[in-house]
Amino acid sequence: MEDSSFSIIYFNRTFTKRALFLSIRVNLIIVSKLSQIKKARDSQQVILRSSWVRKTIINQEFEKRDKTAINLTKKKCRSTPQNVH
Repeated sequence: MEDSSFSIIYFNRTFTKRALFLSIRVNLIIVSKLSQIKKARDSQQVILRSSWVRKTIINQEFEKRDKTAINLTKKKCRSTPQNVH
């Protein structure tokens, strides 16, 4: 009887050690996956940032065009009364 109880205790110890080792391993895998996700998210933010920069540059170009168009219309408005006289 004592032998069997000892073997059960020994088995439980080895099982808990193995389970602990497996849980540590699983945790390491999860941590590495999370770091991969974080890296992917960072790269996505960089992509979003670059697209935002591209959009702002395009908007600035449109603003420049609008300003030049407004200036041209102002010049035309100024020149028409002179042509009438």
